[in-house]
Amino acid sequence: TDADSVLDVLQLRLQKLRASTGKDMLMADCMFELARRLHGRARYGEAEKLYRECSRICEAKKGKDHPDTLTLSCLNNLAQLLAAQGQLARAEYLHREALKRKAKLGADRPDTLQSLNNLALLLTDQGQLAEAEALHREALEKSRLKLGNQHPDTMIFMDNLAHLLKSMKKFEEAEELFREELAARRTRHGEYHEETVFSRRNLANFLQERGKVDEAQELLRLAGQTVQRTAQ
Repeated sequence: TDADSVLDVLQLRLQKLRASTGKDMLMADCMFELARRLHGRARYGEAEKLYRECSRICEAKKGKDHPDTLTLSCLNNLAQLLAAQGQLARAEYLHREALKRKAKLGADRPDTLQSLNNLALLLTDQGQLAEAEALHREALEKSRLKLGNQHPDTMIFMDNLAHLLKSMKKFEEAEELFREELAARRTRHGEYHEETVFSRRNLANFLQERGKVDEAQELLRLAGQTVQRTAQ
């Protein structure tokens, strides 16, 4: 397949770069791309070794705490890989390390906010809900100010916080966020976009669980009409 061919090319290129001198950063770039593709194919053991080696090369060249883009990408991807294998404590450490380094570049940069969100999601999976809530709130507040309510990242942060608040039985605020997210997606994408339909169904399911059946059914009806319209 084409994917196998790309892996073969990258592995051959990496082999040649290992045999050269003075091309450490080119080798690190190649390692990262190969690791990313192996990661995507669930070849976690091979991917982890390459992410770690790539990170070591970058840190040797630029310093352990340098907020280098490639180093941070390795940390982030490695954290996600470990989380996917259930190694949540190790993943948490790496997410915190990535966040610490990204914050040096700016506390409200989009990639810093993504790291806040990633750590919050992982903490949620570990049942550390209070800290997860605080991080989700921080990411959302800063994203609103920096990017605006209709930015895709802001809307994702709204959705994540809404689901967390729902799980914590903070239903009133969760409902406000589900409604705000739907309004933001309607403004950005229009009525018939798949993301608007997704948000409408999210709100409908929430309302149905809260006993607001009539409004929930109306939202589901609208969502169904939208799907039919786009399919024609």
